[in-house]
Amino acid sequence: MYGEASPAQPSAAPVYQPAAQAPPRPSYAEPEPQTRPAYTEPQSRPTYTEPQPRPATREAEPARYNPIREVPTLTHQIPQEARGKELNDVMAGEASRSLNDALKEQKPEQKEVSARLTETPVKDLRKAVGINDRYLFISELFRGDETMYERSIKTINNFSIFQEAYYWMERELKLKLAWDQNKHSTQLFYQLVRRRFSA
Repeated sequence: MYGEASPAQPSAAPVYQPAAQAPPRPSYAEPEPQTRPAYTEPQSRPTYTEPQPRPATREAEPARYNPIREVPTLTHQIPQEARGKELNDVMAGEASRSLNDALKEQKPEQKEVSARLTETPVKDLRKAVGINDRYLFISELFRGDETMYERSIKTINNFSIFQEAYYWMERELKLKLAWDQNKHSTQLFYQLVRRRFSA
């Protein structure tokens, strides 16, 4: 058992197998160099020929309406000499003097309505001062003191000539209340006082 040789098993004889072939490689052909076509002279263009007028075989077609073409009106048919001057020519002749120029050259008697109203005489300053002007005078000229405003108006009304009222206003109002002569409210107040004594 242990020393005996075991019967030999039949061994398989090696089978010859051919070596695995690699898949065939695709063969790439060298690209042929592209050749440019030789330069050729450009072909001459065909010449344009005027179309020949068709012979008139039928009656001439009536002209179609063309809205772009100017149609002469009656005024275009009348000669220029018979028409006289055009409106543009007439207005251009008068354009040297405009309406504004004419208004600037007004006579001194022809003043605006507002200028006439500001020069009309006033008998009583209380009635001449409107409510808006009254509020303006009290707030800007009399520092909000309504009683001082009433006393000043009463005093100015009692003067007989403008020079007396002007002297009193300069001394008592303008100097003490530090009125600015360039303010609109101050100029308006002085204008009202002048109107009071203009009659």
